Amino acid sequence: MANMLKRGLRAGVAGVVLLACSASAVASDALLDEAVGFAGEILYREAGVPGMVIAVVSGEQTAVFGYGETAKGSGVTPDGQTLLRIGSVTKVFTGAVLAHLVAEGVVGFTDPLSEHLDLGVTFPSVGGREIRLIDLATHSAGLPREVGAPPGPPDDPFRNITLDAFAHWLA
Repeated sequence: MANMLKRGLRAGVAGVVLLACSASAVASDALLDEAVGFAGEILYREAGVPGMVIAVVSGEQTAVFGYGETAKGSGVTPDGQTLLRIGSVTKVFTGAVLAHLVAEGVVGFTDPLSEHLDLGVTFPSVGGREIRLIDLATHSAGLPREVGAPPGPPDDPFRNITLDAFAHWLA
């Protein structure tokens, strides 16, 4: 149970980083900084990871702290500008944004993907119909987990996953 709680907390912390980095108001509060900094230090030491960024947004206040290194031996402490792969927690954000757009009438769950994304390719079909937004959100589109692109350099392994590479792979 404790490990599940720690994993959930780590995922939530990683997700909050996106919110903090995109917040338009970047104000600081000493009490918020102290609370987040202290909790972050404990979480970092218990996590056993080479580096970590923790961020919290509370109203107009933000607190962003980095711990450890961006890569073992790099000597570079991560911060609110560090790019990182946050993995599966993106599904939560993507689903929330899609639900909001559907509620606002901007898109529909059953809209074909091609209605909203023009890559100049014919999209694959699922069950005899074009991939829909709901197919992507529920991971039922039948697409592989990773884009088929050659790995980038060690300092940026995802560099080659560009829109053009994605379109080529999808075709």
